[in-house]
Amino acid sequence: MNRLFKTLIATTGLTILAACGGGSSDPADGYVGSWRSACFSYKGNDGKTYFKRVTNNFEKATATSVNATFSDSTAYSDPACNNVLGAISNPASGTIQLGPKVSFLGTEVDSISVTFPSENLVGYMTANATQLFIIAVAPNETPTGWGVGSPYTKVEAKQGTASMLIKSVESDDGSAPAKPQSGYSN
Repeated sequence: MNRLFKTLIATTGLTILAACGGGSSDPADGYVGSWRSACFSYKGNDGKTYFKRVTNNFEKATATSVNATFSDSTAYSDPACNNVLGAISNPASGTIQLGPKVSFLGTEVDSISVTFPSENLVGYMTANATQLFIIAVAPNETPTGWGVGSPYTKVEAKQGTASMLIKSVESDDGSAPAKPQSGYSN
C-alpha cells in the first residue's frame, strides 16, 4: 500500500474513534476528566472571606461511578480569582455514584450519592463536552440550585498536532520525520 493510502485509512480510523468516544457509552464516561471550578467564596479558619478555585479529577470506577480526587486548590483575595494568596489543602477524595435520571431546574440530570471519608452527600450532576454542573448536600437537605464552583470547565489534555499523527502513522519507528503532503507544511 502506498503511504498516502495508509495515512488516509489511519486518519479515518482516528476520526471514527474520536466521534464515537472510543466506543464506550457508560453513564460515567461523560464525567471522566479534570474539571476546573469557577471562582467562589469560602470562609477561612480566621473567619475572613476568601475566594478559591479547585480542580476535580474524575476517574471511572465502574459504569455508574467515578472516583473523585481534588488538586490545584488555590486561594485568592478577590472574587475574580486574579490575586493569588497561595495553595490551600485539597478536600478529601471520594466516590460519586450515579443514580437514575431526574428533572432538576428544568433539565434532565443524573442523581448522585457522594461518599467521602467523613460524610455522605446526595445531589445532582450533569455535564456536556466543556462544562460540569454539580450540587451535593447533606441527605436531609434539598438542593435549590447548582453548587459553588459551578460551572466547572473541562481541562483539556494537550493534543498532538496533525503532523505528529502523520509521523506516527508513516514511520515504522515513530522517530522519522513525516514528509509534508502537497499543500501542507509543518
